[in-house]
Order: sequence, then structure tokens, then C-alpha cells
Amino acid sequence: MSKAVHDRPSDIATPSTGDTTDLGVPRQLSSADLSDSVLTTRDVLGVPTSEPPGSAAGQAAVAAVGAWQSDKRISAMWCNRSPRNAFMHVTGIGWKRLSPASEASWNAMVMLATQARQTGCRIDYRDEADGLVHEIYLW
Repeated sequence: MSKAVHDRPSDIATPSTGDTTDLGVPRQLSSADLSDSVLTTRDVLGVPTSEPPGSAAGQAAVAAVGAWQSDKRISAMWCNRSPRNAFMHVTGIGWKRLSPASEASWNAMVMLATQARQTGCRIDYRDEADGLVHEIYLW
């Protein structure tokens, strides 16, 4: 005997018990289901998980207050395949994400930060309250 194929949801009978586990419909998730699927901000944003050589492990993050940071050095760069997702590691401060607000400004900041990393030149950057770098000067 062949199994009947149901092409439309109306063809599927609802069991009289109210159990919908075999119908392929959404169900309420339990707390165990939710705890197994929790993603951290690191997982979602794709932030760097390693520190560059010579950096202090477990360094406390600097609170973003919307201020200029002057005479800083870039010790590492990091990115992944996510669109406009790049970070620079500022010596003595830690990982800072470059603002993804504009494709053109993001590309320019990536190039400036990379140049600073390669040459060891100083940078000044504007760190906003959102924790993102919005402007870079390379000296």
C-alpha cells in the first residue's frame, strides 16, 4: 500500500488530541531548546576571537565615549566574509570595529588601517558611543 502524498495543508487532518508534532508545523520552543540555540554577539557579528602576538590576554574593553583616540598603533587587522565587517586591533586598547555605515568610507578606513598596520605609522581615530570607529587619520 502506498503512502498518500498531501499537496495542500487543507489535506492534512489535525489529530483529535491536539498534538501537532507530526504535522511539520511550528511549535512553542522549550527553555532547553532555546538554551541549545543561543548565539553570542561574537557569533552573530563575527568578531575576532584571537589576540595578536604581544597583546595582554583578557584585556578589559575600553568604554566607548565618543572621543578622539590619538597617537595609536594598529597591531592587527581582522575581517570575515560578512559585508563590511572589519576590525582593527589598537595596541593598548583592543579590537575596534570599523563603521559599516557607508561602503566608500568603510573601504577607505580599511585601507588606512591596513597601511598603518604595515608601516607602523601612528593613527588618530574617532571612537563613537556606538563602539564603532567612524573616522581615521593616518600620519
